[in-house]
Amino acid sequence: MSMLREWMKRIVAGAALMMVVGAPALAATEKADMYPLDTCPVSGKKLGSMGEAVVKVYDGREVRFCCDGCPANFEKDQAASLAKLDQAIIDAQSKDYPLTTCINSGKDLGASPASFVIGNRLVKTCCGNCQKKVEASEAEFLEKHAAAIVEKESAAYPSKTCPVSGEELGKMGEPVNIVIGNKLVKLCCASCEKTVAKDPAKQVNAVWGAASSEAEAPAAAPESKPKGAEKRNE
Repeated sequence: MSMLREWMKRIVAGAALMMVVGAPALAATEKADMYPLDTCPVSGKKLGSMGEAVVKVYDGREVRFCCDGCPANFEKDQAASLAKLDQAIIDAQSKDYPLTTCINSGKDLGASPASFVIGNRLVKTCCGNCQKKVEASEAEFLEKHAAAIVEKESAAYPSKTCPVSGEELGKMGEPVNIVIGNKLVKLCCASCEKTVAKDPAKQVNAVWGAASSEAEAPAAAPESKPKGAEKRNE
């Protein structure tokens, strides 16, 4: 009987070890909110300029660094570093925030909405009270927020192809919708999600950066008319 108990202990211990050791190393990264910026939060350098970006996860949010040395500097005062990152995200995503109404009350955001970050996404509410309600149920409201962005940006989505494969959207079934920061990215299939996860900002820029460049391109100068073509005022 004692031998049986000893074997049972070993089996349970082995199962527990498999649950910890056998868990995928990137499980936290896969579930984390993808990093929406294309620069390192410590050095300010362009991600990829010093080799492959270093990816870390803090409180369920992904942060990307330009090199191995930057995470340690970030973690010296992690709370302050995350606050600084939040402000960088607010500055970047405020420029073209897609929603005009509060995700809690449904009211217009107005001229001075409450702006804050959940995960790696800027969220705006009509007032501080609504902000508290959103922050108290983050997962619920982020899902609602993402759905609102998909609906809003699908109406004027600037591309007909997948930024990863180049395939026409809809050819392989219903497109896969991913929200990175406050930008919708449509993919031809679920297989392309892995490529997006390697460099989220690149895929956002592939879709929306091209659209912004076209919108900001200067209008062509009017064709000049030969002298004498205009009628003289009499």
